[in-house]
Amino acid sequence: MSVEFKNESTTVDTTVKYNAHESRGTKDEVDVVPEGGWSAWLTVLGSFLVQFCGFGYTSSFGVYQDFYARHYLTSSSASTISWIGSVNAFCVISGGIIAGRLFDRGHFYWLLYGGSILISFSLFMLSLAEPNQFYQIFLSQGLGHGIGAGMIYVPSIAIVAQYFRQKRSLVMTMVASGSSLGAIILTSNHVEQPPKQFSWV
Repeated sequence: MSVEFKNESTTVDTTVKYNAHESRGTKDEVDVVPEGGWSAWLTVLGSFLVQFCGFGYTSSFGVYQDFYARHYLTSSSASTISWIGSVNAFCVISGGIIAGRLFDRGHFYWLLYGGSILISFSLFMLSLAEPNQFYQIFLSQGLGHGIGAGMIYVPSIAIVAQYFRQKRSLVMTMVASGSSLGAIILTSNHVEQPPKQFSWV
């Protein structure tokens, strides 16, 4: 693509041609997209599981809210308990502001490992939370899990685009469906659980 600019203020026409490809260098390099293969499809599976455990867990908070209000945080109001899920969802979505920049700079594995470890640690600490100790659940499930899931939420979606171009919409749909399936399956483990078994759920 070339654009011509003419200077009409002088008697001599000056034509300047700008080639869009020259801004990237003299050699026009085309990105090579694998469009499949073991590595690509395993990446899709991994991203699906990240969405399953990350945003799927966040989407299942309604079951936790009911359980906390009836059994585990009876001294806290429903609006206070809802702060746990609200802060968790905020951290997951807004975490993309920082995680996206770090992903663009090539720190994908740092985000993946750090987020996964933080999620695991937060869920372990949640299992140790005592009844009617709001701050323990808020710190582990609200902040800890939210920040951890926020570190891996955007990179798990963006990494798939590096492997597919023609099937990109299909694989993005497959990855995004992990959060919906996670919300369905993870909530089934918590329905009508006795309070004493909360740490095992």
